[in-house]
Amino acid sequence: MLTNILNPLATQSRSYVENSFELKKTLKSITVHPDDIQASFDVRALYPSIPIKKALEITRERLYSDESLQTRTKWKPDDIITLLEICLETHFKTLDG
Repeated sequence: MLTNILNPLATQSRSYVENSFELKKTLKSITVHPDDIQASFDVRALYPSIPIKKALEITRERLYSDESLQTRTKWKPDDIITLLEICLETHFKTLDG
């Protein structure tokens, strides 16, 4: 449920890349000059590194300004944030199956 509600917020972002084919297309349009420096970074523990409080604040702001939210759900932004907070702060692990 949350994925269907929140995904449209992500697709509106300037940094959103739908898939690797779109990324490749975007990268092809970039001109690299001789004095440019290229770098890549490996992300270690991406999700545990996200500042949850800040992520929830930003998401709340985006939900309140989303004019199409009511077409996707009857839930109020604060209810969505409560559920998202539970998802982000709850860590389930399985050991030995």
